[in-house]
Amino acid sequence: MRFRAAIAGAGVAPADADGRPGNAMLAVQPQSPGLADRIWWGSGSRETAVWAGEQGMNLMSSTLLLENTQVPFDQLQAEQIELFRAAWTNAGHTREPRVSVSRSVIAITSVKGAKIRVGSPRGEGWEDRRGSRQILR
Repeated sequence: MRFRAAIAGAGVAPADADGRPGNAMLAVQPQSPGLADRIWWGSGSRETAVWAGEQGMNLMSSTLLLENTQVPFDQLQAEQIELFRAAWTNAGHTREPRVSVSRSVIAITSVKGAKIRVGSPRGEGWEDRRGSRQILR
């Protein structure tokens, strides 16, 4: 991957030698030791979680895990993380793999906001946090 090579110090642009292109390649400066270990990959599937593990990138998982495997979300996310860790180990990376899990929370302060943001589950209403049925009009 060219980006990873560039931040590790590989040359990315030809050097100028007396006004003419030279054979040497210039690296990104300044270098940031350990930067490659601080790269995070946001994965929306199990497949891309495996890829991140193979590449040695840290995994960011969230509610954007978009696969429909007919299993509950928590199980799907746990499987994604397990696959990432297995791919990491199989690739031979020596440092501890890092995983971040995030959730997005959108505060809805009105019925109108609920209609705009989430609509109604079945077209007729929604459940409030006490479980009672509310009609969106």
